[in-house]
Amino acid sequence: DRKALPPPDASHLGVSSAYEAPRSELERTLAALWQEVLEVPRVGLHDGFFELGGNSLLLVQVHGRLKAALGVDVPLLTLFQHPNISALAAQLRQASEPQPTPTPAEDEARFDQRRALLQRQHGRRQGRDIDDTDDGAEDDLP
Repeated sequence: DRKALPPPDASHLGVSSAYEAPRSELERTLAALWQEVLEVPRVGLHDGFFELGGNSLLLVQVHGRLKAALGVDVPLLTLFQHPNISALAAQLRQASEPQPTPTPAEDEARFDQRRALLQRQHGRRQGRDIDDTDDGAEDDLP
């Protein structure tokens, strides 16, 4: 009988440590989104989304609102992996930083590593092992 239950008290939910208010604009935006979706009075930096009463369906709502509010398409998995405001904000900041462009030498090294890996995989499929010293010459292939 749901009508006989007292109204929920959200003041104790998700409080694993002392409340720490969001500091940056990004953290305040994330906290406001969580407060709205979770219908809780406040969200601190270290409060866990699921500890505050969240579930996967509510996280999908946060995902959609986050895209609308910040204009970024964050993979849903990222929201699961970073379940508090502090961790999620740090991840969003890191993801928005420009990544360094690899040098031609770094590109060549990655290409060589990939080619060696593919040759080993091909050798295993053919029933033989190709070691790292294989130069990839065609005469070595069956």
